[in-house]
Amino acid sequence: MEFKTGHGIDGNMFAKLLFKNGMLTKATHEMTVRFTPALVVTEDEIDKALEIIRHSIKELEGMAHGI
Repeated sequence: MEFKTGHGIDGNMFAKLLFKNGMLTKATHEMTVRFTPALVVTEDEIDKALEIIRHSIKELEGMAHGI
């Protein structure tokens, strides 16, 4: 996932929110976050991951300006 500049947020902030909410990711090049799921995942695990991502995006939107 890549972030645009100029909103006061970056990939590192998002990676920290994801970690706080239970998902380990890798921020790369400041504006990019890498997702590296396991090779074998269940539908429940995918649903949980999407729930964490949605929740973290809402938190990030609250921190951003100009969106």
